[in-house]
Amino acid sequence: MHRYYIILKILWTIKFSDIKTTSRSRKRFIMQLLFFLSAVFVSLVVVARGGVPVEEKLFSEVEGSTLQSVVVFYTPGEDESERAIETLEAISEAFHDTSFVFYKVSSSNDLNKKDFEEANFVNMPMIFTNSVEGGIEPFRSTFTVSNVLSHLEFLRSSIESDHVETFVNEEDLLQRQRPIFLKFYEEWCGHCKRLKKHFQALSNDVFDSFDFVEIECSRDSETQDYCKKQDVNGYPTLKFFENGFSDPETYEGGRTYDDMLDFLRKHKRVESTQPSVIPDDAEKEETSSNNDPEVDVPSSAPGSAALADLEARMQRIEAKMDKILRAFGAISADE
Repeated sequence: MHRYYIILKILWTIKFSDIKTTSRSRKRFIMQLLFFLSAVFVSLVVVARGGVPVEEKLFSEVEGSTLQSVVVFYTPGEDESERAIETLEAISEAFHDTSFVFYKVSSSNDLNKKDFEEANFVNMPMIFTNSVEGGIEPFRSTFTVSNVLSHLEFLRSSIESDHVETFVNEEDLLQRQRPIFLKFYEEWCGHCKRLKKHFQALSNDVFDSFDFVEIECSRDSETQDYCKKQDVNGYPTLKFFENGFSDPETYEGGRTYDDMLDFLRKHKRVESTQPSVIPDDAEKEETSSNNDPEVDVPSSAPGSAALADLEARMQRIEAKMDKILRAFGAISADE
């Protein structure tokens, strides 16, 4: 960040009494220019440091919010809660986008106590994300800057292609040689829509070890019969077929990429791959294993490219400002 303060240093070290001009209009112009560049500098630094501050909210305000958000429910003074708030603030500074907001909700606020009790929020901190596609979900991974930024990038991203196949018939499934992860869903189902991206991303990362198939149960009579045969009573339902189809295992875990990946690893070794969207647990630990994991920001994090571009722009502004001031004699040529 020291580069961002070069301009500020120049502005403060200029002595207006040393401006080599007798023209009042020219002197006024230089002063206006300095004020303008100061305002530009402050704006750019605000952008560089993150423009999405953490806001203190009431439980009821967060509960009724439709904005995409990361929310930390905490107890002031408790070590874990304080560390979570510090991490949340670091995330807000690193996240250069307004698609998500960042809230903290205190359990010690009298206006929140009843809501905390009704929600059975006892062990703080409790961390949730709220997104258009994912809805309100607990954040299950280690709460570090890199993990959260990766998750937010996943929620914002779109998957253009995947390795999920559409159910054809039961005979097609019986002919397959690899284990099958089968998703039963309906188009109208909100939970199914939230699962879709996680299922797609998983298929892209481990397609060499498993087949991913989805079946819309109400599509036609054949799909209806097959869903009935598999005792599908709710949506989405996930079933894992291995060693034949006599006794498939119904998946009962969480419906996130990480949860499903952990499940598949228990059944068959998943080769180490570079995930298309979300780093797996091992990679997360590697990413955040530096000396300060709470503020680690990976090079692929949202805004890192913008930050590099901003540095280049600041250098160009510095050079232009220096040229302008020299032209007006505000600083000597040997400075």
